[in-house]
Amino acid sequence: MTERPASRRVPADAAALFNPAYCAAILNRVSSGYQAGAGSGLPYPLAFLSLPLVLHTESAERLPASARVRLHNWLLGNPEVLIGLADRARSLAPFVREAIAFGLKARVVQFVEPDLLAPVKSASVGKWEKRPYNVLTAQRAVVLGKLLSQIGEVPTVFTLFGVRP
Repeated sequence: MTERPASRRVPADAAALFNPAYCAAILNRVSSGYQAGAGSGLPYPLAFLSLPLVLHTESAERLPASARVRLHNWLLGNPEVLIGLADRARSLAPFVREAIAFGLKARVVQFVEPDLLAPVKSASVGKWEKRPYNVLTAQRAVVLGKLLSQIGEVPTVFTLFGVRP
């Protein structure tokens, strides 16, 4: 991996949290949930909403335990999830791209069409999601993927979350 230019250096704690392998594992689980709900891969732009929701503690804690709830109803009941989401998504965009690139190279995710991410069955992700401190994150990522799959159009999802792609 190449070193980031000095202007793009990331603090050590942020680098650890936004580790490309960790984020790629989360995207594997989000795309798995999406695929289970929609029968197709996760649209590329939705990856840029997924990480800011799963990695943001307050948002992740508000995710429902299952995808039986409708996405728009969940958002109506949890409007605080939308606070700062656009800024988080914008600031995490480089990490999302890096996670996707890492995931493709490590065979954790794959493109099934030019813009659809699909999970790849991976022993490393299987081990990752079984670690006690990752179990909840993996479950939340799958639920988020299923929630996102309820809406057929990507622009509609972005509109519901109050962000522009």
